[in-house]
Amino acid sequence: MHQSFYPLTSKQYMLLITTMTMGGSESAALFQYLPEEEQKLLTEKAELLTKIPSAKRVPFMVMEMKEELKTLGQHGMEYVDPSWIVYSLKGELPRVLANLLFELPPPLVRKLVERIPGKVREHLPAKDEIETVSPELRSAVRYLFENKFHEMPRTMRRQFVFANIILLDRKDLATLIRILGLEELAQAFISVGKQALAELCRSLPREKAEELIEVVRRVDKVDLMDLKTAQRFLARVLQNFKDEEDLFRRAGIFRLSKAALLEDRPFHLAMSQRLPIEQGKIYLDYVDKAAEIAEWQEAVLKRLQNNIFDKIKALSAQALISPRYANLDFAYHQITADGAEGGAPAAEA
Repeated sequence: MHQSFYPLTSKQYMLLITTMTMGGSESAALFQYLPEEEQKLLTEKAELLTKIPSAKRVPFMVMEMKEELKTLGQHGMEYVDPSWIVYSLKGELPRVLANLLFELPPPLVRKLVERIPGKVREHLPAKDEIETVSPELRSAVRYLFENKFHEMPRTMRRQFVFANIILLDRKDLATLIRILGLEELAQAFISVGKQALAELCRSLPREKAEELIEVVRRVDKVDLMDLKTAQRFLARVLQNFKDEEDLFRRAGIFRLSKAALLEDRPFHLAMSQRLPIEQGKIYLDYVDKAAEIAEWQEAVLKRLQNNIFDKIKALSAQALISPRYANLDFAYHQITADGAEGGAPAAEA
């Protein structure tokens, strides 16, 4: 999907380009029969399509349709954290479970088998027995199971938009969240004072305390709203964390949830599934809390997203996460005084 049509889901995008290809620009009037929020979103994206010169518009839409058809009907379950899948597999018959595993990518199957209880694994049918099941039936089993999950994005194309964070490797995403957590804590301690920071550091292992102090020293720009919400988060979470890594992780999830307030509910549900199940539940809770504790200016949230892009590039350049992210084309927000931005897609035939 071209980045200009983000945050449409795959189904919404297919509806848009199919309608516009078959009926022309006038067919956008049909979107009035959709729910209000979806109608507004599709109408806005239809206007983007009409800005493409007519000679290039149809080839562009046909190319996009072909790309989407490659993955239509798939929920991208390989991007769902295995903990969610194992949880949903509870109570499934061994034969159903074996047929499902047969249909999944081998790397995901290995992660799932490691987490399935030994007694269940002992009753799984042999692979050669499952091979006798018709491919259509196995595909149907996967389709029914995938519908238990929210649709996940599956391809990172052309430009890295904020939603592509879901497509980071699991280890890379965990590293990013930890670094964001240190930055969130640093924001909180800047105005709370040295005494509060010293008290926390006394409860941390020496290397963890030094790491946090170093991040506090490096923070040079502070957004007042960001600072206040960081302080509120700190006041709540300091009474309820298991260990220092849990504290860093929770703070990072909170910073991610603030930046993600610009995204829609499908993104939040997909993001929660990308994280281990307990962290995913915390993420959804923090999204709600972040929305409640402040009246956010759009420009502040866009700066938060830009900041996360900076962190991904820096971590990649330092080889702390995959080096392939360092040279990606990131979709940075061009922020004006009121936080507005815009732009039409460039047609690619």
